[in-house]
Amino acid sequence: MQVAQGNGQDALASFREGFDIAARLAKHDPSNIGWQRDLSISYERIGDVQRSQGNLSDALASHMAALDIDKRVAAANPNEPDVQRNLSISYNKVGGVQVDQGDLAGALMCFADGVAVIERLAQTEPGNAGWQDDLAFSLKKLGGVQQAQGDLAGALKSFGDTLAIRKRLVQSDPANVDRQIDLSIALDNVGDVQVAQNDFAGALTSRNDSLAISERLAQSHPGNVGLQRDVSISLNNLSDVQVALRDFAGALKSCQDSLNIAERLAQANSDNPGLQRDVAAVYAKLGAVYRSSGDHDNAVAALQKGQTIMDRLAKLAPDNAGWKRDLAWFNSQIEALTKQEDAK
Repeated sequence: MQVAQGNGQDALASFREGFDIAARLAKHDPSNIGWQRDLSISYERIGDVQRSQGNLSDALASHMAALDIDKRVAAANPNEPDVQRNLSISYNKVGGVQVDQGDLAGALMCFADGVAVIERLAQTEPGNAGWQDDLAFSLKKLGGVQQAQGDLAGALKSFGDTLAIRKRLVQSDPANVDRQIDLSIALDNVGDVQVAQNDFAGALTSRNDSLAISERLAQSHPGNVGLQRDVSISLNNLSDVQVALRDFAGALKSCQDSLNIAERLAQANSDNPGLQRDVAAVYAKLGAVYRSSGDHDNAVAALQKGQTIMDRLAKLAPDNAGWKRDLAWFNSQIEALTKQEDAK
């Protein structure tokens, strides 16, 4: 609760108290799996708070300590599924911190080890949806690092395997909204790699399939802001591919449809600055489409609308560095377009 409320220091103090108890119990009986796991969880909780505070070196040390415990317990109990699953989670925790530190090589090794552990477990019981979900999650993490390293073939394989699992999970429980969302995300991950590989035809299919899922969910849950927002994001992603294919009419329609949704959500939730920023983001996308199509005037007009929104938000929260960066981006884009036109 304290972490969710942003009380990181209080949460850290509470977790350290729990850690002291867990450490004493684990030391008293090293063979007790439950007590060893409690100690590992204590390290993980402390590491999660340290990571959220930006203290990455300490976070890595905490998660590495948890991983060392889980490795020992897993080696001593190779036939305990929960123990093996815990080991996979620890690998993912360490890998996540390494990504934050920019240590992609280290993260790649951790995520690959995590995949290997959970893959063995999932193979022993293919019908266990929880383990399949864990495997898809781990593969997604691995694919993200591979993509960041420029290993697009590897990333496409990992994301493709994730997609196959997500499809099976949806087929087994089609009414599960979370699984539908996971499937949409998996399609977008594949689409991202296809774009990077210049496979725009493949990316178009992936983007359209993802959009179709988002639209179905939004239609079934019209009051769910998150699901409506997902449609707007999917339309933005689709417009990028349409621009690459020089389908500017299609891209403009996608952006306009996205803008309609974003503006509707922002108007209905005027106290939500994040939704206001979404509108500015769509104007940025719309400006890019107009610019790509050679329509300078409409590109500037769209960017100016986004600029107006970000200027207002930046003034409301002058300490928000992200909004300042967004405003500076709009300013630079408008300036660049203006200079480009003046040079003609």
